[in-house]
Amino acid sequence: MRSLADAQFSEVSNEYLSLESAIPSASQFANGLVFGNPLYDEILNRGGNPDEVCVSLSAALEKELGGKKTLCALVFEAS
Repeated sequence: MRSLADAQFSEVSNEYLSLESAIPSASQFANGLVFGNPLYDEILNRGGNPDEVCVSLSAALEKELGGKKTLCALVFEAS
């Protein structure tokens, strides 16, 4: 929130959201994260291989989430 205040936003709020969701598999979720948003272009711009990132991300998600199916987001609103 400090960086938002430094950028001259005067009213800043944040909310932590938690959502139960059925994630069919860690690899499908990783595939969506890598190929379904601007992260894909950033990987390419930095000389990375999106397929390798998917494999690594899938392994990390499986290790960290295991059977959990809870997604979380920290949402900031500023004006």
